[in-house]
Amino acid sequence: MTPQEPRGFRESLERLSPIPDAEWQALVAELTPQKLVRGEVLVKLGDLDHKSAYVESGVLRAYYVTPNGDEATRNFTMAGDMIGPYASALSRTPSNVVIEALEDTSPFWIPYARLEDLFARHPAWQVVARRTAERFYLIRERHGYQLLMHTAEERYESFLKEFPQLADRIPLKYVASYLGIAPESLSRLRKKRR
Repeated sequence: MTPQEPRGFRESLERLSPIPDAEWQALVAELTPQKLVRGEVLVKLGDLDHKSAYVESGVLRAYYVTPNGDEATRNFTMAGDMIGPYASALSRTPSNVVIEALEDTSPFWIPYARLEDLFARHPAWQVVARRTAERFYLIRERHGYQLLMHTAEERYESFLKEFPQLADRIPLKYVASYLGIAPESLSRLRKKRR
C-alpha cells in the first residue's frame, strides 16, 4: 500500500467489481488525501468544483440549507464509504449540499470530471458506478419512505439499527434533523427508550 492509497478502499470497490491493477493505479494517481478537523467542510454550498470522496476515517454530514438558514441533514457518511454532491455533479450546477466533518476526518477525494474519465476507461468502472448509484438510490428511497410513512419513534429505531456507532458520537441536533423531528422530540424519544 502506498502512502497515498486509502485503507480499505480497493476492497470496498472490489465488492462491486474486480478492478485490474492498472485501473486501480489510475484511480489512486488521481486521489487527493485531505485532513479535515471537526467543523471543516469538504464541499461548500454553491461549489462548482464537484468532487467525490472516500472516507478513510471519521464522519461526514451532508446537509441542505433552507431559505431561512436552517440546516436539514441529508445523510451521514462514515469510514469505508463514499460521498459527494452527486446530483449537482451530474447536472453540472452549483452544489446544493454542504458536506461537513463531524469529527476529525480523513477523506481521499477525486474531481468528479476525472472520475467520469475513469468510467470511460474500463468496464469495471461502469459496474462500480452503476452499483454505487443503485446503492445510493436505495438509501435515499428508504430514508424518504421512512420520513413519510413511519412515526418518529420508528425512524429513530431505524437510525439506531443503520448507524449504531453514531448515536453517541455526533450531536443529537443532527440526528434529529436527519429524522425530521425537533431536538426536544428526540430527547423525549431517548428518555422513553431508556
